[in-house]
Amino acid sequence: RLGSDATAPRVASAPLPAATREAPAGVALAFTEAVRPGTLTPASVSLTGPGGTVVPVPVTPGAGGSSAAVTFPALPADGVY
Repeated sequence: RLGSDATAPRVASAPLPAATREAPAGVALAFTEAVRPGTLTPASVSLTGPGGTVVPVPVTPGAGGSSAAVTFPALPADGVY
C-alpha cells in the first residue's frame, strides 16, 4: 500500500568553517530525504545580511536529491550573514 509522505525534507547538516574574517566560498547541504527534482532552485535559497538585505545565492542540487551545493557570491557589505 502506498501513502503520501507528509514530512518535507529538511536540512540535516550544513557545516561551515570556523569563524574567520574571510567569507566561505559556499556550503554543502545534506537533507533528511531526497528533494524532488526542480524544487530546489536559486529562488528557494538566500542569505540575509546586515540590515535585512537579502542576497540571492546559486544552488546546485546533488545527485539523488539528498544534497546540494550553495555558492556564496561576493558579499555586498561587511557584517554577519
